[in-house]
Amino acid sequence: ALTEAIERDPLFTLAYFARSIASLRRSEAERGRPVEQSTPSTPQVRAAATGAKGTTSAELPLPTPTPTRVVEYSPLADLNQVIAQAPTFAFAYYNRANLYAKTGDVERAKQDYTKAIELNPLFAESYFNRGLLYYSEGKVKEGTRDLSRAGELGLYKAYSLIKRMNK
Repeated sequence: ALTEAIERDPLFTLAYFARSIASLRRSEAERGRPVEQSTPSTPQVRAAATGAKGTTSAELPLPTPTPTRVVEYSPLADLNQVIAQAPTFAFAYYNRANLYAKTGDVERAKQDYTKAIELNPLFAESYFNRGLLYYSEGKVKEGTRDLSRAGELGLYKAYSLIKRMNK
């Protein structure tokens, strides 16, 4: 259904975004691993895509399609398309950063988390994940700063990580 929507309207940004999430979930399910992708709610996606302020991350309820044919689409290509069409959509940068982090491209991941934060300074998950990347590089000061900010924004598990990392 998402591919059909994109074929009908190649500028349907949210269809690319939803397809990237669906593709990731399908590939993670096929590998038997949990999906770590954060996804916003439908109203938050609409608000973020149209430039509204104050969006936060939450779960996006996606229907489980029953495909008549299974075609693999690159989540990265779809997210690149979303960013090209909606360059102020913080969730697209965040999801792309998660992809980069999973593939070991730490620098690109940090750049995209930073861009997501620039676009939405209240995006706790971006601070959290960027902080984890800093810690993985041995940059304790930067990691602690980002995790502390994530905690201030309501992601309280960041505080227990700070305690463990600063022993």
